[in-house]
Amino acid sequence: MKIGVAIGGKNAVANATYLDHLLLFSCGVFENATKWTFMSPSFDVHSQRYDVLDLYEKVNFFPIRGHSFFRDVPDTVWYGGLSVKETILIMRDRIRTLRKFFNNKIIEWEVLPEMLHSKVFNKLGHKSKIFQIAHEEWPEAQLYLNEWAPFTERFLYRDHIKDLLDHGAKISGIGLQAHLQRCVSYDVFMETIDILSVFDLPIKISEFTMQGNDEILQAEETEKFLTMCKNSNAIDSFYVWGFWEGCIWNRNMALWREDFSIKPNGTVLLKFL
Repeated sequence: MKIGVAIGGKNAVANATYLDHLLLFSCGVFENATKWTFMSPSFDVHSQRYDVLDLYEKVNFFPIRGHSFFRDVPDTVWYGGLSVKETILIMRDRIRTLRKFFNNKIIEWEVLPEMLHSKVFNKLGHKSKIFQIAHEEWPEAQLYLNEWAPFTERFLYRDHIKDLLDHGAKISGIGLQAHLQRCVSYDVFMETIDILSVFDLPIKISEFTMQGNDEILQAEETEKFLTMCKNSNAIDSFYVWGFWEGCIWNRNMALWREDFSIKPNGTVLLKFL
């Protein structure tokens, strides 16, 4: 099981110690840099921000996956009252831009994280249309799902995947977010893996964090979850959603403190790297 990491922005990557720690991991994913609103504050293709390419050049020492085609949709799409035709046009422009930037560099992409409950593209009709547009614009891209609560909503997720596939969606893999306060039970974990394995698609822990003010308990719960994932033989990669207190969306989830001293959960992680 490969262990990957969410990569921070330009301030984090400018820190030499941060970069040294990235080298511990086998693969990466940009936490924010390739999101739609981070690359472009509007749907206008001429407003694209090119600093993401500079960021890529600093961290391309391991494989990187894309997060994501349509995450963090600009307000002009969400609130703009666009027609179906206009919406499809800017979706196509978005993928063309990413393909121009990252063709042969980043091939694996999440299409729309948390699609199961998303309503942003309902005007298009069936959600398989989102995959259709993505595949038409970038046939070589590997298109992934990435769902927020796959263990509690495992049967809904299974049915959602089946429905997409039945409608022709070109799905390359399944992402499971795991933002946890405690390790999920072994029975729930194995049931989730079993029912999703029927699709014969790669399964990733696409985002992992473990909350906890008690650092010892946090480390114990982290080890339980990592061990289940490794022993299942069904998880092909596991992405830690940030590791450093200086660059993470919730500091108590970090594995290294701001001074880069390691926390107990970081010591656990090292055993799996």
